[in-house]
Amino acid sequence: MGARWIGQELRVAEPLVDLRKLRNRVVPTADVIGLVAGLGMHLLLSLVTRPAQAPVGAGNGFGASVVVTGLILLPFSVGSLLAGRAVPLVADRLSSRSTLPLSCCVILLSMLLFALGRSGLWELFLVMGVAGLGIGCVFALVPGLIVTSVAAREVGCAMGFNQVLRYVGFATGSGLSATVLASHTMTGQALPDPGGYGSAALLGCLICAVAAVVAAVLPGRRRVAAAQRACRPPSRPCARGRSPRRRRAGCTADRSVARVRCPPEHHRLRS
Repeated sequence: MGARWIGQELRVAEPLVDLRKLRNRVVPTADVIGLVAGLGMHLLLSLVTRPAQAPVGAGNGFGASVVVTGLILLPFSVGSLLAGRAVPLVADRLSSRSTLPLSCCVILLSMLLFALGRSGLWELFLVMGVAGLGIGCVFALVPGLIVTSVAAREVGCAMGFNQVLRYVGFATGSGLSATVLASHTMTGQALPDPGGYGSAALLGCLICAVAAVVAAVLPGRRRVAAAQRACRPPSRPCARGRSPRRRRAGCTADRSVARVRCPPEHHRLRS
């Protein structure tokens, strides 16, 4: 079914999802990261709420009420909000290409914290706060990658496809969490053994590590390097009398491909 749909989309003149956009390596990178971030988000959300509400005598259960369990998710929302505000500042210093793998590593850190430490309820609050920072950064960076890598008339299609993959990740993460916990539930038992939570979290760590590698390797290095070379200062001062547009011509190459800032002195008039 999937192969038939792909063939149909490649044959028609105006496809519902233009799969030819995947030839641009930045677009599949953003799609893979969106898929994995959605998977990790709902995998962790499903894992954290189970031990929080489990009875105290059931391994790592804390016997928390529905209200307290809801409050555990509050640091996730706060972290996502703060990450969205901080991403422009961090990306200006490190570039989006460096910030995206680091964001995936932050999600990996939250998974690792959950796998190794579940002895106190406060640890669940910490895990959700760290996860909110990582996922908030990823969801703030991915749209920028797509917008700067496709033509303006194709942004809606590319963003819609990325959103679909993100929701596929949501569903897959929830199902994966349930599958792993069910495999660690003994016959006749209502709750999984404590090792099931650790196994699911370690699986999430592996997925996030793959996402970090994809984010670091897949984006086109040649295009970024070409834009950086285009914005190097000229070997001799700009001649007086030229229009400002001509003096700044060397700094406008490929800005839509890579967000590379030109040196301030490149735009100064030299006497």
